[in-house]
Amino acid sequence: MSHKPQVLSSHFQTMKFEMELRGYSPQTQNHYLCHLRQLEKFSNKPAVQVNSTLTDTLSVNDSIYL
Repeated sequence: MSHKPQVLSSHFQTMKFEMELRGYSPQTQNHYLCHLRQLEKFSNKPAVQVNSTLTDTLSVNDSIYL
């Protein structure tokens, strides 16, 4: 089974670079990037937009649990 190399967006390249610096294994890096792609597919938004939406939602909802 052969895998085609995928072109990574700048956000994915940055994330991959940071994981490499932290010493994450190639398997872990691929796993994280795969889940990030799934999140983008599910939300129909780029990861950067999904992240900011989640951050806004969490900051509002966190005060409920304090």
